[in-house]
Amino acid sequence: MFALGLLVGMQLARRSTQPALAGDLAALDEQRAHAQRNAAPTRSDEQVARPEARREVSPPPSTVNVAAARTVAVKPEPANLPEPPADPGNFTVQLGASQDGADAAQLAARASAAGLKAYVAEARLPGKGIWYRVRIGAFADKDSAERFRRDVERELRTSAVVMPTR
Repeated sequence: MFALGLLVGMQLARRSTQPALAGDLAALDEQRAHAQRNAAPTRSDEQVARPEARREVSPPPSTVNVAAARTVAVKPEPANLPEPPADPGNFTVQLGASQDGADAAQLAARASAAGLKAYVAEARLPGKGIWYRVRIGAFADKDSAERFRRDVERELRTSAVVMPTR
């Protein structure tokens, strides 16, 4: 392949016009003269290059009335989050956690669309605030939760983790 590319390149180089050598002063002078002829402005170029008359623009008003900025406290609306089951069991499969309730609701809706019954558990963590944990299932033992986790990961094509319910 390399040799073929080399041969094709050599053929193309022979067909193209060769640039003047750097040591050929006559060729360099000819190139300079040609560039100057092409760069010399014509009569129409001079007319285009002439600046237009300046238009008067009215100045902006000297005073502008601006209302004082006021702070607005926005309370996030509680998202319509699915409630945890009455008996959460000892273990559960957690899909994710977010400090934004809307993100948690979106993840729970994605799991519900796949036919899984997801719920959101709210956790208040000291120093970190409120976290919304998206979980699926309630299991008595860790082994059955692990088997379900593998099925969930395959179905949703995302990672999940087995967590103790607290």
